[in-house]
Amino acid sequence: MILIGELARLLGVTSRTLRHYDQIGLFPPAQLHPDNGYRYYRPEQIALLERIVQLRRLDVPLEAIKRCVTEGLLDDAESFARFLHEHREALQGDLASRIRLLDELNRLIATVEKGSPMQGPTLKPVIVELPAFEVIGMSVLCEDPTPIPVLWQNFIVRSHEIVPKAYPQRAYGVGVPESAERFRYYASWGSEPGTPVPEGMERLVIPAQRYARFTHVGPAIAVVETYRQIWESLEPVWQLRHQLGPQFELHDERFKGPQHPLSEVDIHIPIA
Repeated sequence: MILIGELARLLGVTSRTLRHYDQIGLFPPAQLHPDNGYRYYRPEQIALLERIVQLRRLDVPLEAIKRCVTEGLLDDAESFARFLHEHREALQGDLASRIRLLDELNRLIATVEKGSPMQGPTLKPVIVELPAFEVIGMSVLCEDPTPIPVLWQNFIVRSHEIVPKAYPQRAYGVGVPESAERFRYYASWGSEPGTPVPEGMERLVIPAQRYARFTHVGPAIAVVETYRQIWESLEPVWQLRHQLGPQFELHDERFKGPQHPLSEVDIHIPIA
């Protein structure tokens, strides 16, 4: 039999950790001395504790480890592999979230260090009158921008089905308000009148409209800051009145990819 202190040293954990594992029913000792309360473990328990310690290093929650032990998942390779795949997906999701937070933090640090919160807007509106035009694409009803990246991913793999496209070829991200809380977003290509609409897509006609055009320079994730400047300054600084209607982002040959620091996207806000 192995004393708790010896087992703790063997696996690189503390006796306090092993006592906690016992208290929550995860890894009880094989024997508890009736007089002094010493915890004793059998040698065959070492393998299980090694697996528990390994899973904790991988940030698997104790409750999840306990479920694995209780349900016998550790003894079934297929079930245990499925459990590990699920944990990997959870870690990947958390990592993506952390990366987004880190990007946002870096932008905030750069903004604060440049002192831009005390400065006026760096954007300049260009007023344009555009005729009506057509786009073909896929859409999703949104309450926030969360579904938009996935929509673009799904659309891009099928965009070759739109034939012919308008020339020059331009991609449009169009937001059409449907209520005070919701808007329909279109990932689309400019199309010629009469271009067949592929199955699962739809045609949208953007009416003739006067717009304030702003050019966002930088990665797509930073476009939030550009929109913030636009809406903070549209009326009080530039004396422009927003007109309810479709607004859109134009991606042309200046768009070098969503992560490229020199990508340019033209944002069009309808104005009266």
